[in-house]
Amino acid sequence: MNLTKITEQYPYLEEVTQCGSEAFPPEEYIEFPLQLKLSKTGEYDLLAIEEDGKFIGFFGLFKDETMAYLFYFAIAKAHRCKGYGSRALQLLKEYYPHTIVVDFERVDEKYDNYRQRLHRRGFYMRNGFVPSGMYVNYLDMDFDLYVIGTWDAQHYCRLFQCASDLLSDITGWTGFTFTLYPDKA
Repeated sequence: MNLTKITEQYPYLEEVTQCGSEAFPPEEYIEFPLQLKLSKTGEYDLLAIEEDGKFIGFFGLFKDETMAYLFYFAIAKAHRCKGYGSRALQLLKEYYPHTIVVDFERVDEKYDNYRQRLHRRGFYMRNGFVPSGMYVNYLDMDFDLYVIGTWDAQHYCRLFQCASDLLSDITGWTGFTFTLYPDKA
């Protein structure tokens, strides 16, 4: 398995596009051509997950010298539940040997998809992510923040603000603001 930077010349662009639109709700997903534009800034990496020449999934990450914020992670439908996700995260940890932050919908029994949220949290925990002690609110939703490496709330805020500015400039997503809270759960 390997990670490959995605550019306009990437041979599986159609598969990447389909994978992203199947994995994320439209209100949370940046269309793929705009993600390619983001990747040209040097502050967003778009990485394909491949094995034996086949497209398996992709990562989209905002990053700086010492922190990567995992914004998108999707495995193509045909490859789910086969261990690819865990193997891909292991590759990602090698690719970014510093701090990696991920967010996902807060786990609480009050939500209809509680079991799905619980499963997602378990997946990240099995793969080495630990609670940061904080959660973030954006797009009018709360997201738990988990981390591999050293958690630094101020650093995360700077990176998220940079991501917010880029999203506004390149994609037109306006009002992509966030608030960081201590996790009392």
